[in-house]
Amino acid sequence: MKWFVRFFCAVTAVSLFTSCFFETRSSLSLTASKSVFHLIALNDQAKKADVQKDAASPYLYFAFSNELLEKTASLLPAHSHASLTVSFRLEDSSSAAGIALGFLYASDFSSRYSLKKGSLPSRPLVKGNVSPSSLGSNTLSVSFAFPLQTDNPVKGFFVYSSRELSVLSSSLDKPFLGWSFKDDVRKFGFAPSGGIIPDSPSQARSLGLDFSQGSELGLPPQESFVLASFRNLSEDTGAIEQRNAVVFDTGFETFTVLRSPIQKSARFYASQLVPQSQSLTITRNEEMVTELLYTSPYTLDSISRSSAPHQLIPLKTDPGLIVLWDSEEWRNDDFELFSWELFPSVLILDFKNYAVQDEFLRRLAFFVEKKGYTGRLITDEELGSQHGFNAHDYRAESLASFFALADKESFPLNDKELLLRHILLEQGVLKLEGSNIVSGEGALLSISQESSLSLRYTLLGHECLHGIYFTHDEFRKYNAQVFKQADPGTLAFLTGYFTITPTLNYDIEDRYLIENEFMAYLLQQTLQQTPQYFINMSNRGSVLKGLPELSSYIRQTKAQGFTDSASQLQDYIFKHYGLTAGRLALVSRNKS
Repeated sequence: MKWFVRFFCAVTAVSLFTSCFFETRSSLSLTASKSVFHLIALNDQAKKADVQKDAASPYLYFAFSNELLEKTASLLPAHSHASLTVSFRLEDSSSAAGIALGFLYASDFSSRYSLKKGSLPSRPLVKGNVSPSSLGSNTLSVSFAFPLQTDNPVKGFFVYSSRELSVLSSSLDKPFLGWSFKDDVRKFGFAPSGGIIPDSPSQARSLGLDFSQGSELGLPPQESFVLASFRNLSEDTGAIEQRNAVVFDTGFETFTVLRSPIQKSARFYASQLVPQSQSLTITRNEEMVTELLYTSPYTLDSISRSSAPHQLIPLKTDPGLIVLWDSEEWRNDDFELFSWELFPSVLILDFKNYAVQDEFLRRLAFFVEKKGYTGRLITDEELGSQHGFNAHDYRAESLASFFALADKESFPLNDKELLLRHILLEQGVLKLEGSNIVSGEGALLSISQESSLSLRYTLLGHECLHGIYFTHDEFRKYNAQVFKQADPGTLAFLTGYFTITPTLNYDIEDRYLIENEFMAYLLQQTLQQTPQYFINMSNRGSVLKGLPELSSYIRQTKAQGFTDSASQLQDYIFKHYGLTAGRLALVSRNKS
């Protein structure tokens, strides 16, 4: 690390002669919000965009063009910070290079494109001692955040290298902290206070992620998150009996992420972490993690958050975290909107109580599923005090039918139903073809805070199963085979239960609905719990009275028909999605 001492001396004492600084368009440009801008090379090395062997200077100085400065100004007020991202290629693979990245501020310039004579004052830096052999790549990308509005604004940047190095590209991006090894380019993100580049992926993984400086990035507090991404190796999932998991520890709580063959990432939202949390370490299977970032969903070309309804953009996360979500951190007064991280087209609404949920979904529930009402838009008077469901699930086709008919008949939907339509259109679950509403991709699920915690787990698990069914045709086909081959007495009992239970009142002539509910009732609890669940159901007073012979059959067979079918369905969802009966969440959290 001796080069650091030499570098710090150099950066504070190097003489800068004005004759070296004249306006020259560099071969290097900068991309900002999908537009390309020229940079101004301020010395000969910058004009070549590289540090060559035996070069006169180990520094490259660049100034932002007027057009680029105008672009950064236009990012306000939607964004308070941006990151300068610079990509490098290390030309000498035989030894490590000491590199550094720093900003040039307005106070460093004597005129628009001329730096002051003398020395550069000390400043925050991103620095490191890196080599292709340690990083596993000769290309790395460094993102260095800076405020867009300050008394001493950023006007350019400089690069230092102790060995041969080429600057490949530069861009303005949204700020982030952390590291990524997802591809051949190693990426690192830093706050405005700078930091040290890890010298290898193993060191980065062992350090985890320090997000104590996250507040420096100007990210929206309720929508900022830690993003963990995972490699895609089939053996990482493990077996049903012995699941593999990655464990993260904040020092106050742990997050356990069960692996799945289709799992790409897991998000831990800052608003949901213990307030004292400042870092995240990987304590199990760290080699499976390819990326660990503190970031937000917004890019620099996002619509201004001051005017866009960002509270209607779903928070992408796992059902296991939704159940425990702190409603005090909701972005809306009476609901929060999520999407399932494993299946992002599946939207999940969590409501303040059953009454609010009914305002959004009760009429829809009768239209889609309630016997004697399906296919009709019924008025508030006809609905009366009737309850919809404690939790809901709808496929895109059903949602499109409901809203298309309402348009056709000019039916007076309430404000909450109109808001729901807006959300579904924005998220692509519904689409417009001309002026007609048609189905898009995805599904809608819901639960309520009024349900107990244990019931919320059960209901959301049940509804998530419907979400998979709605959005995966091959799963529907497989389930239809299992349903067709199921024990007749078992099927007769279940369809009878659907008929005699007033809170359900399912239309059993709807084969799609019944096969869907068959699957969800079988998989909503673990295989070990399945026999007792249906035996308990057969012992309920209303069921004994309404289905005496079939109830007796379930008890006599110890619900074996249910267990057999559930086992077949579990084999499918584990193989394809890494999910198991009674466990639709991949992420769980526990206090340390």
